[in-house]
Amino acid sequence: MTVSDASPMKYSVINRGLRPARVAIVFDGGDNWSHWARRALFLAGKIWGGAGFALVPHRAGVVDPILLRACRAYDPDYIVAFSHTVGEYCHFASGSFIVYDDSGNPLTG
Repeated sequence: MTVSDASPMKYSVINRGLRPARVAIVFDGGDNWSHWARRALFLAGKIWGGAGFALVPHRAGVVDPILLRACRAYDPDYIVAFSHTVGEYCHFASGSFIVYDDSGNPLTG
């Protein structure tokens, strides 16, 4: 094959860039699921602008099998558990979080 027999050279443009990490955030899907979902979205918005995040609710630590299959198809790079702050826990589950002093008496206030 000679140079004149070869097909002409072609060029193409390649765009490279970082993509957001795909993250599945597992949160409490119980009675106050709306609050926990909003909190999880708020925190996700601080990382990569929230792009690439999926919210996955659980009930008593169990995720619905349909959602598990969807997560498998989504193929997240990370799976994180959204945890509650003490203040949020006390607000939504008042009376169930009791702190005791050294004498065993419940603290108030």
